[in-house]
Amino acid sequence: MKLRFAILSLAMIICISSIFFFSCGREKLSDPDNPSGSSFTIGTITPLDVNLAPGGEIADPISGGTFLFPEGGSGLLEVAEITK
Repeated sequence: MKLRFAILSLAMIICISSIFFFSCGREKLSDPDNPSGSSFTIGTITPLDVNLAPGGEIADPISGGTFLFPEGGSGLLEVAEITK
C-alpha cells in the first residue's frame, strides 16, 4: 500500500512539474505580421551612411538625438520613428 502511494505521489509530482514547466515562459507563437515579436510599430526606415573615425558622432534626423561611435565605425545605420 505504501509503495502504491509513493508511486502515485511521484506520478502526480511529475505531472504537476511538467505542466508548470511547459506552461511558464512560453511566448505566443510568432505573428506573421510581426515576426520579431516586438510590440512596437515603426514608421519609414531612414538609412544613414556611417564612416566615422573614433569618437565620431552622427545626428539622428528622426529623434534629434545623436549616436556616438567611441571606436569609430562604417556601414549603414537605419533609424525609424516609433509610431505605436
